[in-house]
Amino acid sequence: MDETIEVIVERPWQGTVLAVFQILNTLAVAGILAVMMIAGFEGFKGGEMGFMVGVAGVGGLVFLLPLLIVMIFMVFAIFKGRRWAVMAALTISLLAFFPVMFTLGEGLEAFLPVFILWGFILWLEIACLKNPFYAKKYKSRDIR
Repeated sequence: MDETIEVIVERPWQGTVLAVFQILNTLAVAGILAVMMIAGFEGFKGGEMGFMVGVAGVGGLVFLLPLLIVMIFMVFAIFKGRRWAVMAALTISLLAFFPVMFTLGEGLEAFLPVFILWGFILWLEIACLKNPFYAKKYKSRDIR
């Protein structure tokens, strides 16, 4: 009785909204990467004092380029219903906890919208993890 059956489950609206937010995050990372690369190039061109800016640009390239590639694959995988993509999005969101807390130094009017948006994205990710669309194949004994 361990036969696998196919269950037709539609993508939840939380998955679509999460994918849209991940697209916006990917565009933000791409923009930051572009600015860092331009600043790094200008820094290397600038001579001795600009060398530090150039090194920061290269450091951003080394860190942000792999992150950007993973985020692009993650967006497509969220649309396809891959659980690993939601787990990766959750991990990235949890790593964003400290930058979100740093906005408190800018004042409450900057902190509250960022904190509410961050909490909403966390809720979307948890809701997607609970949905069968992002689960593995079910066995007949698992469906009641």
